[in-house]
Amino acid sequence: MNKQLQWAIAILLPLLVYMIPTSETGFTPEIKLFFVCTLFPILLAAFELVPMVVYALAFPLMYIFVGKVPAEAVFGPFAVHIPYVIVGGMMLALALEETKLLKRISYGILSITGKSYPGLIFGIMLIGFVLSFVITDIATRAIIMVTFVYGLCMSLEIPKGSKLGAGLMVTASFAALNTSLNHYLNQAFFGFGVAESAIGFYEYAQFFFLPNAIYFFATTLVVLYFFKPEKAFEGKEYFRNQLKSLGKFTWQEVFALFIILGALFACSQATDKAGWIFVIAGSIFYIPALKIGKAEKLKQVNYPLFLFVAGCMAIGAAGNFTGGGKYLADLFYPILAGSKVYTLGMLWTFGMLTNFVLTPLAGTASLSVPVVEVAKSVGLNADIGLWAFLQGIEQVLMPYEYILVLLVFSYGYLNLKDFVKAFGGKMLLNFIMVMTVGLGWWAIIGVF
Repeated sequence: MNKQLQWAIAILLPLLVYMIPTSETGFTPEIKLFFVCTLFPILLAAFELVPMVVYALAFPLMYIFVGKVPAEAVFGPFAVHIPYVIVGGMMLALALEETKLLKRISYGILSITGKSYPGLIFGIMLIGFVLSFVITDIATRAIIMVTFVYGLCMSLEIPKGSKLGAGLMVTASFAALNTSLNHYLNQAFFGFGVAESAIGFYEYAQFFFLPNAIYFFATTLVVLYFFKPEKAFEGKEYFRNQLKSLGKFTWQEVFALFIILGALFACSQATDKAGWIFVIAGSIFYIPALKIGKAEKLKQVNYPLFLFVAGCMAIGAAGNFTGGGKYLADLFYPILAGSKVYTLGMLWTFGMLTNFVLTPLAGTASLSVPVVEVAKSVGLNADIGLWAFLQGIEQVLMPYEYILVLLVFSYGYLNLKDFVKAFGGKMLLNFIMVMTVGLGWWAIIGVF
């Protein structure tokens, strides 16, 4: 689709919404303006017609000047900690790149598990599991995991087009992109922030950690089923040599480990301040006397993404103020609502289908509030309903749907047929997990 057509769609669709007649009840003038002010920036973002900073700030500014929503409401997300998880997580990851800690963790795990192909796959997943508690930003984690595994493929001279190489790259993406393992991973946290959920660190862990951890490691079965290597793999000695080449622990690595563990503990004690805690933890590494973080690295922090997350969170605030969120929920209600089990499955399906037309961030930003309203209306725990929707919206079948899986595809180890098999299998497994492991666990703890 060319840019002229994309611009036409971005302008005409909001104008068509503006031309819809309103009423004093139902589709009120306030709700109409809310949809106009929401749809235009989302289309700018979906088509990438302007820089991220522009469409990120378009959300709150349009709500103020066009939608007549109070500034204190739409700029409220800038005063909460959630968007700061992105800045803090990136600062921390960029500083850790200056140490050998991440490589030491990775090679340490693979020197134990990497004796065979299944062990190597499990080891890469275990690295992703550990990093999900260290690096809160999904994009940073994806880049680290995918480039690390790509480097392994190059070092081990694994040819492109081989099942072994494809399996390793798929595993890298599975390990990096599962975003719901803990409460303060930005992609998972974002949806709950938009919906203004009051769920805390321990409650999130109680509800979702076990189902998601089981699913996370079960995705290795997809890799082992579809990507059987052409010949036996043995890499344990290589990983041990790589670990040995890193030498002894430096004081910077010990210090980094201490700061990370301290930040994780502080986040568990003050969930409503997690983002700010990570900013403080990341900032410590850039004290010149420590000689760890480099000032020029801070230019690589994705500050526009911070603005985008905060801007998207303004959708929830504006939707609540105008009633737009409830109106959208009422619109979807006949399709999504039924028994609690039916609604749970439909919210997952709704999220999965949304991802074909909106990016995960855009879909999460615009639909988290109505999803919560639908869940509440049938007596389903709102956090569980939202989590199912977020699980669905993470699923992809084609590389174009999500730039971070497109990154994996771009390295050339995966053809389109293998990509669809891998991510289609992951999608099916995710739905089964939500409707079996999830339902069973929530019944055991008495919340379903």
